[in-house]
Amino acid sequence: MATITRINGRLNTTLLGEAVAIELNISKEEGARAVQAVLDVITRAVVAGHPVAVTNFGTWAPVHRPARIARSPITGEPVAVPARQELTFRMSDRLRELVAAEDPATATIRKHSKTAKVSV
Repeated sequence: MATITRINGRLNTTLLGEAVAIELNISKEEGARAVQAVLDVITRAVVAGHPVAVTNFGTWAPVHRPARIARSPITGEPVAVPARQELTFRMSDRLRELVAAEDPATATIRKHSKTAKVSV
């Protein structure tokens, strides 16, 4: 059974790896490698132009912003803004509910088991 870790402050990559290690009862090195692998896979997917959707968590999606003409807020002069790639994140409804509830002890995005109910 996994141990539930408590987070007491800002969570960086190192601390995330340690928390994963505690949750999975593995070494800190294995936890760090697991976190890095997940982040690398997400990065490669969005750089290649593919959205990444994690059920009950959210979706990262690359978005192309075309070139445009904007106005300088100081001078009012037109300024050319080049085209660029951006990344958006859309939070899932489930994660939104968990954040609003402000209860870290019960916060989990795990899907419910799809086991069949048997009636007698």
